Amino acid sequence: MYVQEAYQGRGLGSLLLGRAFAVCRALRFETVGLTVHHENEKARTLYQRLGFVRFLDGHENYQQYIKPL
Repeated sequence: MYVQEAYQGRGLGSLLLGRAFAVCRALRFETVGLTVHHENEKARTLYQRLGFVRFLDGHENYQQYIKPL
């Protein structure tokens, strides 16, 4: 997921993820996960605010996060 810089800070990322969570719950998923570059502080802050927790460090400076639904 990517929100262009001109549109960041308007809640669009939260809205998109909220819709994705709803679909995942409807499909009876118990957990969702994502991968983010360690330097993408804005994204990491959003994901943590939405309940994601850091799960492990991947390769090439990426981190993996998970969230129970």
